[in-house]
Amino acid sequence: MYPKEYVDALTSKTVDERLTKLASDKLKETLLKGKLKQDSEGFVFIDVDNNFIDGMYPLIDEEEIEKPPYFGKDGIGAHVSVISPDEIDEDNKLDIKEIGDTINFKIKEVYSTNPDGWDEMSKVWFVSIDAPELGKLRKKYDLPETYKNKNHDFHITIAIKRK
Repeated sequence: MYPKEYVDALTSKTVDERLTKLASDKLKETLLKGKLKQDSEGFVFIDVDNNFIDGMYPLIDEEEIEKPPYFGKDGIGAHVSVISPDEIDEDNKLDIKEIGDTINFKIKEVYSTNPDGWDEMSKVWFVSIDAPELGKLRKKYDLPETYKNKNHDFHITIAIKRK
């Protein structure tokens, strides 16, 4: 889905206070939800209503931005990455019993980063989420609590700016 190095860029984030305030005024205390899904390659994610990105995207005051590349007709759309296929041993495919469950989460903050590992992008915007269930789910399947063993929040990518 993403270049592996892209995940490293999430640790060099710049919090967008204006967008976080806009999100927090209306949404920060609202319990949001999505369905846990798994694609044919083993990628596990929370499927989030695309209206989430449609609602956040216009709030970004920057020229030449686009919705994420997986957003559209053939993409999976708005989502939270939970388990990457490269985290799963090919000989021991995980049978995730929770597929189809509803996962609840809340918005934490909106931030952007200049992703060194995603070479064609100059800037990417994210909404970090609070979803304690996800860390517990990963631990249940003997994975680190954070995605790809990186110390960053679970998130929804809401916009990109190409170089």
